[in-house]
Amino acid sequence: SSEAARLRSVLEPLLVKYKVDLYLSSHVHAYERTFRVLNGSVCTMDGTAECGPVHILNGDAGDPPLQYADLPARFTAQRHPSQPGYGELM
Repeated sequence: SSEAARLRSVLEPLLVKYKVDLYLSSHVHAYERTFRVLNGSVCTMDGTAECGPVHILNGDAGDPPLQYADLPARFTAQRHPSQPGYGELM
């Protein structure tokens, strides 16, 4: 969506500038984790270019559970829709 694109255009440069390794968020009643991603592409970890963080979206609790209509993005490492649960940061 255009709202998501705008948010990415504002946040991503800040995450890279301050060398953020992990971005945690929640909402959509599903779990999704990305590989390290920058500009919509999976980063190469060879140290030759700057890279963005891993993104974790943890919104497992809630109703109704999310059913994805689309395939995972190329930068998605794990996705668990419609499985109730919770996240724990230790």
